[in-house]
Amino acid sequence: MSAHRKALLVAIALTVGVAACGSEQADPPTTQAESSESADATTVVPGGGTIDTTVDTAVVEAPTACVDAQPLEPGVTDGKPETVELPDVPPTDAVETSVLRAGDGPEVTDSSYVTVHYVGIACSTGEAFDSSWDRGEPITAALGTATPTDTAFQVIEGWTLGLGGQSEGSLVQLDIPPALGYGEMGSPPVINGNEPLTFVIELLTVSDTAP
Repeated sequence: MSAHRKALLVAIALTVGVAACGSEQADPPTTQAESSESADATTVVPGGGTIDTTVDTAVVEAPTACVDAQPLEPGVTDGKPETVELPDVPPTDAVETSVLRAGDGPEVTDSSYVTVHYVGIACSTGEAFDSSWDRGEPITAALGTATPTDTAFQVIEGWTLGLGGQSEGSLVQLDIPPALGYGEMGSPPVINGNEPLTFVIELLTVSDTAP
């Protein structure tokens, strides 16, 4: 999987699918396939342009428990956590935010542009599916009502809700229910449908000005 496409796993709108390749993961132990269908997906490419693909999507039941997170390999950039503790029971309605390290900079609003490092982990597998620390460069996200740009990507709603009120310099964990992540369709083949997600995010900068 290319670095650009990996970056898009969180840096795209909720309704946009990801065209990505990678190793297949085992079936989640607490999910059961109900139906499948094909859907057109448009992947936004950093710097402009799109890639149109057709992907197979499967509707599955949401996990009722998370497996233990796998230990994380060191990132290219310092700061990546070595371990992440997933919730025993994933959230179903609201984002659960845990402050791992409090910062003292400007606070995030629903119209902020935030530059962050992050790692994302799937509840059903305990495996990291994406990490900016591994690529060695952060991303900038346009939260909520902030206007996306070529270098500031729109993100899933769970990021806006979970990061709101947090301060620049903070390290936070967001446990996100499927409805506030990638929904029942997921982002195949990397993120299953109805997948609860956990992100550990380092808020490097917070600004109200578009980059």
